[in-house]
Amino acid sequence: SKNNFWFCTFNGLVMYDPGTKMHRYFRPGESDSNSFNATYAISIAEDNNGLIWISTYGDGLYLYDPLSKILKKYKRNTKENILSTNYLQEMLKASTGTIYIGSWHGGLIQFNPATETFKIFRHRSSNPNTISNDITWPLYEDNNGFIWVGTVGGGLNVFDPSKEIFKTFTMQDKLPSNTVVSMINDNDGKTWMGTYNGLATCNLPQNPFDKNVKINFRNYDISDGLPSNDLIFLGAHKDEEGILYFSTSAAGFFYLNTREWQDNQFSPPVYITGFNLMNKPVTAADSGSVLKVSIEFTKELKLSYKQNILSFSFVALNFIHPGKNQYAYMLENYDKDWIITGASRRFANYTNLAPGNYVFKVKASNNDGHWNDVPAEIKIIITPPFWQTAWFRILVVMAVVAVLYSFYRYRIGQILLLQRIRNKIATDLHDDIGSTLNSISVFSEVAKKDSTKRDQALEMIGESSRKIVDSMSDIVWSINPDNDSLDKIIFRMRSLSYNLLKAKKIECSFSADENLSGIKLPMEIRRNFYLIFKEALNNLVKYSKAAHASILISREYGSITFIIRDDGVGFDNTQEYTGNGLGNMKKRAEEIDAALFIESGIGRGTSIELNLKT
Repeated sequence: SKNNFWFCTFNGLVMYDPGTKMHRYFRPGESDSNSFNATYAISIAEDNNGLIWISTYGDGLYLYDPLSKILKKYKRNTKENILSTNYLQEMLKASTGTIYIGSWHGGLIQFNPATETFKIFRHRSSNPNTISNDITWPLYEDNNGFIWVGTVGGGLNVFDPSKEIFKTFTMQDKLPSNTVVSMINDNDGKTWMGTYNGLATCNLPQNPFDKNVKINFRNYDISDGLPSNDLIFLGAHKDEEGILYFSTSAAGFFYLNTREWQDNQFSPPVYITGFNLMNKPVTAADSGSVLKVSIEFTKELKLSYKQNILSFSFVALNFIHPGKNQYAYMLENYDKDWIITGASRRFANYTNLAPGNYVFKVKASNNDGHWNDVPAEIKIIITPPFWQTAWFRILVVMAVVAVLYSFYRYRIGQILLLQRIRNKIATDLHDDIGSTLNSISVFSEVAKKDSTKRDQALEMIGESSRKIVDSMSDIVWSINPDNDSLDKIIFRMRSLSYNLLKAKKIECSFSADENLSGIKLPMEIRRNFYLIFKEALNNLVKYSKAAHASILISREYGSITFIIRDDGVGFDNTQEYTGNGLGNMKKRAEEIDAALFIESGIGRGTSIELNLKT
């Protein structure tokens, strides 16, 4: 503010007054140094009160008062609010009047010249909101009051003084190097950064702490005409015409006029140039290839579910710095967004793709970041295995429905069968036992009223009671599941035959095939089969007057047959009879789908045959 020039050198500090053309030197050993002991003067900042602050490399911070011409020194010690290191670098006076000081391994130093107090911001690995590295070099304040800090190894940091938090941008964000050595703005509002790997330029975001914000860095190196990629600490300058100057470590300095620059506007076409299937290259010339023409002209690929490991290679036709062409690809129905690969990767891999329809797309940009809007694409159809097809699933559903319906019908059938059995038992109880009990009641009344008929009535009561016991025994035996075996049916038939025929003194032969053993019959069939046999045997005993009888039970051609023959008086089979015996036998045979044959004649005996299909 006094129109003096100050020079920081590696041999102290120089002040030059252009009015008097007088120099003043501040360096060790000078008589006029006023106790300035630093060799390396690095940076100067003038505060709002006109005081001059000088950072040094090795001797801390100096204060120079132009009025009193007194120097004051601040060095690192153990007291509170004192410097974190004596090795200081660039200083920046912010719009608030606060001075920020870069350092070597001392973090970012915030200095309030009014109160002469310091606040140190160091890197803490456990806290992502701290500065990313303690070596801080260039400093820059943007229009929103955020402080941007270049570091050695920690990339670019931005500091919010109101919240005292940091955010970091590194090579993962496309910064060319994590060492930023200089920062300067051009006349178009872009910020330029010198790094150890060339130049980077960008538009700084209005709110860099927004979690969704990204910085689009545009990088330049020796392939763009830089004499060196190794730029030097604080070596950036802008002249009155807006031309930018940058110094390098070993190749001099260079300048650039951004207003004379023109970006490459060419949007390069992109082509898919290679295809691998199951990690093996595939061409149209291969035997049995899935490609009918070369991959460049293929619009659709149809693959089986076993061919689900794919890779594609691609290239953009831009020949101005082709090494800086960038690529992005996506697989529709698989990738949620474009995958940007940068310039070094020109292929895409996909493994274990599920059956379905996909579209592989790839697009590219030229060296100046202009993307083409017509991506190359291939439709990919991966057919599913038959058990994943719609028709197979429909068949499975239909089969399940059929099984469930069959089970339902079976259950209904079982319920109806049980109901029929109950109805049948109820009918038998009503018809046989009910009528017999009614007869017993009648005979009891006769015995009470007529003494002459008492003996006959009692005899009838006894016969009826035995008939009830016999009927109940048959019912209980028929519904017992332990009697399903044909062996037990034959045993009961043999016992019944022996008891009835012996009482009438009828000689009988009973024969049953051995191959009938182990056969089981359902309850209803077993019951009717036995009752038909019993009815036929009872008729033989009551009416045949036979002397001999034979019973044969056999199994032939898938049928169970029993035949009862006698040499009795027989009967005329062509006449109608009022009794229920023959009618009951025919009715029961129809219920079990059996064939009943009755042959008889007057004086020729009787033969009854039943064929039951199994």
